[in-house]
Amino acid sequence: MKTELIRAFLALDMPEQIKEGIFDLYQPFFRKDTPFLRWTKKENLHLTIKFLGDVTEQQITQISEIVRDLKPADEKYEFMVHNYGMFPPEMSPKVLWIGLKENDKLDRLVHEIEDRLSLLGFEKERRKFTPHITIGRLKIRNSFDLKLFEKIKTDLDKGFIRMTKESFFINSVTFYQSTLRSQGAVYTKMREF
Repeated sequence: MKTELIRAFLALDMPEQIKEGIFDLYQPFFRKDTPFLRWTKKENLHLTIKFLGDVTEQQITQISEIVRDLKPADEKYEFMVHNYGMFPPEMSPKVLWIGLKENDKLDRLVHEIEDRLSLLGFEKERRKFTPHITIGRLKIRNSFDLKLFEKIKTDLDKGFIRMTKESFFINSVTFYQSTLRSQGAVYTKMREF
């Protein structure tokens, strides 16, 4: 009997008004003439704290127990939109993101989750945790794409300056299933802690 695997990740789900504000920043750039740029759908905006990859039902149960054990039920995490940028920051960027101010409580939680999941065989993230929300993915193929992206980036710069940067709270960690489809990933909430 084959074990069914589910592609999954742990994330913090944004309050709806924050999703709206972030989405409003880049929604004007949804265009058919930018096949090199895939924007994140508003309903998919989130802050990933651990990408898990393919997991079994047994692992889902184990991971859920770890998160429940580590995250106090009444714990809230305060955030503020801080900056935006690209990964990697130099030539050939692949990801556009909105950065959030670092949060010591969340940093501790992420570190503890990484430590505990490594005992289950999950690889620890080598990069420092940087709280961010992916807003788009790039695949620039030629100089025309690059020029069009530079124009979009200039307009994004102006929009980001005007964007409201109020603080907001998130009080739960969400276990998501990610289903890859030709029109983009579909995220399904499986559990909330």
